[in-house]
Amino acid sequence: MADGESLKVIMGSGWDVTISPNIKDGFVIYPFGTTKPGPPTDVPQPLKTFTEPIKTGNPLVTKIPTVYILMIKDGKGRFEERGASRARARGWKIIQFEGGHYPMREQPEELVKVLETILK
Repeated sequence: MADGESLKVIMGSGWDVTISPNIKDGFVIYPFGTTKPGPPTDVPQPLKTFTEPIKTGNPLVTKIPTVYILMIKDGKGRFEERGASRARARGWKIIQFEGGHYPMREQPEELVKVLETILK
């Protein structure tokens, strides 16, 4: 995200379809399928993590090496337009990873392997 943007701004009209119906009492309820009954479980996420604009007043923030993980499912990148294209424009490294939106709950071991390659 750029200085002054929020995820809500980046999502544009997708916000009304994906997130708005899942807002309750200042939180966003997990919108991508059923939650698991036991640990680790999905918990509501504070709404402000989606709506509060990011402040990056230090110009050196653009010098931090950054990697974008693009989740690919059934040959399609769900966040290609809003995420990966922005990452490309900023010159970030992009890693494609087969799976759904939540690899940390769907395939945690594989995600760890991807993160380890980034750290090397």
